[in-house]
Amino acid sequence: VAVGALSFATYHAVTVKTPGPNLLFNGWGISPVGEQTLVGDMPLKLVFSPDRKQLVTTSIGFAGVHLTTLDAETNKVIQNLDLDRVWNGIAFSPDGKTVYVSAGNGAKLMAFGYDSGRLTKGKEVKAPDYSFISGVAVQPDSGTIYALNESFNQVYALNPADLSVKAVVNTGSNPHTCCFGEDRRHLYISNWGSNSVTVIDTKTNAHIRDIRVGIRP
Repeated sequence: VAVGALSFATYHAVTVKTPGPNLLFNGWGISPVGEQTLVGDMPLKLVFSPDRKQLVTTSIGFAGVHLTTLDAETNKVIQNLDLDRVWNGIAFSPDGKTVYVSAGNGAKLMAFGYDSGRLTKGKEVKAPDYSFISGVAVQPDSGTIYALNESFNQVYALNPADLSVKAVVNTGSNPHTCCFGEDRRHLYISNWGSNSVTVIDTKTNAHIRDIRVGIRP
């Protein structure tokens, strides 16, 4: 009791500082590394344009849902589009004039014209109800677009001319992200639900194998 009373008697209130760029609401300070550019409060994906001069990112959060382009040299925002849904799928056409963006539970894939960081809304393709379109990759030679449907455990091969579906291939459970290998032929798909990587031969659109890996590759 005496110790408790002494502690109470010697306690002094500390003035709470206003949160700022380097001070959190609880008074803890942070020391950010490098320079920061605000693109949203939950960025999901960041990719370079083919000429490496701009960056494109999707973000979701309390600040809204955005597709944002930045100058890679100055780190300044070029354009910031408000959209209803985006996710982690961003991929450029081989000529760099179109960028494809997934809409997550918006169940669609969107195409935007691209010119030095300036975006123009183009075509979009709607997936079946209850779809979740996640990762996107583009075959570097043919321009065929590969979009993952996380809800149905599938990958769609889409014609770049009109976004029509050329093929549907089964994947592992909850396909999250995809990318092409160095041979530009095989597509590798990370499956968060089955802790595996699916390998697709894009010449035949055949499911070759699943590689067991760790949790949420």
